[in-house]
Amino acid sequence: MGITNRWASKSDFQKNQYIAATESKLFPNLREEFHSFLYGSDTEIAKGFWIIHRKMDLSQESEHWDPENQEVYRGYRWVYTDHLLRIRRYTVPTGKSDEVHVLLGELENPAYIFWAEWDTGIKREDKLIEIEPRDALRKPRENQITFLKQYDIIRVDPVEGDLGRIEHLRIFARNPSPIGNRDFYTLRLSE
Repeated sequence: MGITNRWASKSDFQKNQYIAATESKLFPNLREEFHSFLYGSDTEIAKGFWIIHRKMDLSQESEHWDPENQEVYRGYRWVYTDHLLRIRRYTVPTGKSDEVHVLLGELENPAYIFWAEWDTGIKREDKLIEIEPRDALRKPRENQITFLKQYDIIRVDPVEGDLGRIEHLRIFARNPSPIGNRDFYTLRLSE
């Protein structure tokens, strides 16, 4: 009971600096395990899929934004940069093997659920763009990327471990309307 109370009284930056797996052997380091799960390690293959995180700069409006009418025409409201990162999408079995059986008259939830590392900086205004999975072992180069689908982010939830430290992010997203967005295929990759 005493160690839990001491941990709960720590501030967020102290929890982030604390690497429990190497110092105390009491708690696993879920951040390291999740990173190994997504990107792979010496003993584990990468299980995350490459995706483009389109990060919107909320301090710079793009040329597509019309401030007079308060609407966007053929592009995004904000200036953006793209980042390649590995992410995992939530999947469930189909048919009767699914845990939840949908009754007649109930609507299916149109949201997609993704998991990302805790420090990716994903926010609600950003976009996630699925790319064609060409090679699972190497990072795709700019001339290899084929855009498949874009997702609008509905909500980003930080997932905390038992002791209150943020271990990874759960992202709820939906497919946007593809009509007229010229910026969708404009790649601005930054490393």
